Amino acid sequence: MKAKWIMAATLAASMSYASQAPMFAADPAPADQPAANADAGAQPADPGAQPADPTAQPGEAGDMDRMFVEKAASGGMLEVATSQLALERAQNDQVKQFAQRMIDDHTKANQELMQVAMDAGFELPKMMTPVHQAMLDELSQLQGQQFERAYTYGQVADHAKMVLKFRDAAHEAQNEAVKQFAAKQLPHLREHLVMAGQLAGIDKELEQAGHGKHGENQGQPAGGAGDAGGAGGAGDAGGAADAGGQGGSK
Repeated sequence: MKAKWIMAATLAASMSYASQAPMFAADPAPADQPAANADAGAQPADPGAQPADPTAQPGEAGDMDRMFVEKAASGGMLEVATSQLALERAQNDQVKQFAQRMIDDHTKANQELMQVAMDAGFELPKMMTPVHQAMLDELSQLQGQQFERAYTYGQVADHAKMVLKFRDAAHEAQNEAVKQFAAKQLPHLREHLVMAGQLAGIDKELEQAGHGKHGENQGQPAGGAGDAGGAGGAGDAGGAADAGGQGGSK
């Protein structure tokens, strides 16, 4: 029960963060964190590759689109990498089935994002942000039921924030290809969030927070179309772990 209330607080914090943070806010970048895996399949990256710039600040509208694309790419890598760990370490068959679904869906989304970035003239990062890498490193230290709980709660926290991030991009992105990509992925992310909430046993809390099967938080962007308010990406504003898990974005 305590864990459920912690998770509910995490979701509340995500919603609050969305109303206060600048659009597509950058992850804090710990200088001592290692680099991440390179591609949608979480294979080792080119040693000379550079991660997404975590200190970049949005200026023009195109900069905000670029930052969204970079963070979406890093978050997609994180989803695939953590779910590959879940296939290896989870004991619960439902968790494994969910993990395989995440690998399939996010790998496909990552591939589509590559084309979107190419069309928009953006260069995708080949490595995760340091924050996302730290989240993966922390999760990789766990085993058994402890791993399962961290993975499932982390999936809830991460997808709650991704829903907000993609919702804002679907309304406010200036590049049409980026906007269409965000709008296309949003229903899948909402479905993932509901699935993760059911696994974590907090689906009722999600419905109360507006992320349930029917509500799904389909309102206008948190900051409105005319201002800088928006959602942070997966991995933003929460560090490497919250609610006892990997999430806390991404």
